[in-house]
Amino acid sequence: MTRNSHSTAASCKRDRGVSDIIAFVLMFAIIITGVGLVSLGAFDNLSEFSDREQIESGERGLSAAAATLDNLHRQNDTRRSFSLALGGGSVYVNESEIGIEVTGTSFDETYLINATEHRFDRSPDDITVAYEGGAVFRRPGYGARYEPSLTCEDDTAIVSLVKLEADNFAVSKGYDSTVTLNPRGLPGESPVADLDDTLLFSAEVVEQNRTYRTLSSEDILVDVSASANPEQWGNYFEAASRWTDTGSGVYSCSGVETVLVRVTTVELSL
Repeated sequence: MTRNSHSTAASCKRDRGVSDIIAFVLMFAIIITGVGLVSLGAFDNLSEFSDREQIESGERGLSAAAATLDNLHRQNDTRRSFSLALGGGSVYVNESEIGIEVTGTSFDETYLINATEHRFDRSPDDITVAYEGGAVFRRPGYGARYEPSLTCEDDTAIVSLVKLEADNFAVSKGYDSTVTLNPRGLPGESPVADLDDTLLFSAEVVEQNRTYRTLSSEDILVDVSASANPEQWGNYFEAASRWTDTGSGVYSCSGVETVLVRVTTVELSL
């Protein structure tokens, strides 16, 4: 009887020992799995934050550049400089056109204004921040990050555009990785995705054209269908006062008696 009691007690101790080991292993596995999941989530959040910050930094950089070019455009300065940090993206100058027509007159011009674009390769969609004609847009995106100098109010219309020309680098038709701009004039095969890389631009006014007309209730038409960002221009015009969508990327300011069209050509060099 005593021997059986000792055997039963020993068996219970062994069972408890096995149970404790299993519990410890399970607890350890749960802790390791939990730490792994938390770490993975934190890494994803950190990566998303970094991506978002780089894109927002690109927006701030091009908005600051827009303000600098605005000074050239409005204040009769002749030369300014600005910088753009690549932030893991690619910068290039994209071919772009905007047309302007004043009804009842012979004024009908198309301007090759070009757009400076900062592209970030992000999954599932690429994101591009663009300076075009005096405005800064983000695509995909809605509205202007920096508004252009376009006015339609009472009986007056003012259309002011900044036209970009490239001095020592190529202008592309759409995104082309072979013509992205390299910091400090490095050769084309050099890596340019370093977060510390910065493009230093010199901007010089080479031409200014002003056309002033007094009319008898005419319309001014702005055609952005051949621009680099027609959808973003459309969003801007739809939100702006008194501009009307006439279709096919053309927007109208109607019933005006005074029109000013001002185009400043700025040459960019690195």
